[in-house]
Amino acid sequence: MADEELADKLQMIAAERDLELQLSQQKMDRDREEAEQQVRETQEEKFCEEKKEIIAKQAGAKKSKIEVVMNKMPDNDVVQEVGDKLLRKIDITLDEEMAEAEKDKERNMERARMKIIAENDKQIDDMKASLNEAMDKEEKKLDNQMDHRKNEILTLKRANLEERLKMAENMTQEQIKELRAQFDREY
Repeated sequence: MADEELADKLQMIAAERDLELQLSQQKMDRDREEAEQQVRETQEEKFCEEKKEIIAKQAGAKKSKIEVVMNKMPDNDVVQEVGDKLLRKIDITLDEEMAEAEKDKERNMERARMKIIAENDKQIDDMKASLNEAMDKEEKKLDNQMDHRKNEILTLKRANLEERLKMAENMTQEQIKELRAQFDREY
């Protein structure tokens, strides 16, 4: 029995170690994913800012060209009127492009978050499957141990009843019948 207890304890220690390793691996994976998500968000922020900067520079360059033409002909009302309309249109377009760049950034960040959520869901499903498998193994092991112990007890009981039946010569007929009935009920 001591060997069985030792084997059980070793198996429990191994199972605990495996669980700790699995949990540690999952924490490392989660930490890595969080760091990657942080990097993605930072890069997306920088990309968006650079895009807005380029859009603003382009709009500034267009506006300065229009202003140069307008300054060359300050007396021409048509040039001034068309120039003012173009400058207003550039300002409106600039605001729209800045808003669109911000929306693109948010969409990209949301897409990255959804990808992480999908990966986490897959990991959770894998963890559940692994845990269920481990639980099934433990259940089978316990069932086997219980069956083994039950068989040991029944064997001892059977031996005890057989011994008592052998000693039946000192018993009355009624005691022998009762002992046989007990033997038949249990086996």
